Amino acid sequence: MKWPSREYRKALESMVTIECVIPQKHHHTVMGAKGVKVQGITSEFYVQIKFPDRDAQEEYHSRQEEGQQPNGDVEECEQVRMCDVIRITGKQNCEAAKRALLDLVPITVGVDVPLDFHRSIIGQKGRDVRKLMERYDVNIVLSPADMKLDIIQISGTPACVEQAKAAVEERCKELEAERQDRILKSFELKIKVNPEYHAKIIGKKGAVISKIRSDRGVQINFTKKGDPDEHIIIITEYEQNTLAARDDSMKIVNELNDMVKEEVRIDARVYSRLIGTRGRNIRKIMEQFSVDIKFSRSTDPDPDIVTVIGAEENVLDAKEHLLNLEEEYMQDVDDEELREIYRHISSRGEDDGSSLGHGRRVSGFVVTGGPWERCAPDTASTSEFPSFAGGEEAPQSVASPSGAWGPHC
Repeated sequence: MKWPSREYRKALESMVTIECVIPQKHHHTVMGAKGVKVQGITSEFYVQIKFPDRDAQEEYHSRQEEGQQPNGDVEECEQVRMCDVIRITGKQNCEAAKRALLDLVPITVGVDVPLDFHRSIIGQKGRDVRKLMERYDVNIVLSPADMKLDIIQISGTPACVEQAKAAVEERCKELEAERQDRILKSFELKIKVNPEYHAKIIGKKGAVISKIRSDRGVQINFTKKGDPDEHIIIITEYEQNTLAARDDSMKIVNELNDMVKEEVRIDARVYSRLIGTRGRNIRKIMEQFSVDIKFSRSTDPDPDIVTVIGAEENVLDAKEHLLNLEEEYMQDVDDEELREIYRHISSRGEDDGSSLGHGRRVSGFVVTGGPWERCAPDTASTSEFPSFAGGEEAPQSVASPSGAWGPHC
């Protein structure tokens, strides 16, 4: 039999074995996938690590009787199962390897996260919380919906848990900053503006109000027409933005206040001509003179009143132009009314069935009793052609023909 060499015996004598107590339920986590974590420790510290069999359930106190002391975080009086004992064999690095193993034992810490932030931590369909768990190799459990707690639990190795905890706390700071930003952006400013000016602030197809919203990054809402507060305009955003939008709106209002408003009497019968198809004519007039023109309704006390609003000089020019157009259009209106009267009289004549002697229907005015309705005179008649004085026969009394133009046929 060959005895081991002196060097080998010396190496064996320098070897030590210590024990590290880690509950068996954590062994899989400590070893890592396919034992990659424990292999890294053995390579780094030049030690051997042996995990107990799963069925080793004897109590540890029997080992204490033999004079061996536990090397894990276990008091001497505490009973430990053999399945929780990991043996580390090596030279001077055994204690360092033990600390490395203990650092792989998962722990659970609670992190204070406001309940209203939980939804944001989870993310859409749990996407954000899964990213956190994958990135830091931890498990995160949030408060059940029925308990409504502000605490979330993070489980994993101490180093990973600490990193994940820092990430969650940083995310909470971001969410808190966003919440404060939303509060600042919800600043609400109310201004009073005459409802008559709302259309001017909105502009054609909303062009004016869209520009204010775009330039100032605000929301502007108008109260519904007919509402008791219809004169209120609400501007929402950061305070400084709402103030700038208010100044833009009030600049328009002040310009409108500086304008004059004058009324001119225009016959309502020419309104349709002034307005034109889909308002085309009146829009051209308003653009030409830079004024606003409003027509009275048929239900108003005086429907012939037209209001012109704008700069004083522009209003005067627009009024004169409207009056000229009225004069021109009224001629057409009068002519049309005469034609209508004539058509009405003509239709009445046809309905009465009036006719001339030859059975023709009569339209318009008819003259009766003219010479064309008389018979030709009888030259042989002494009554129509009497003898003159000095003739063969004595003058006789002759009756005048009936009518100025002679007898009827």
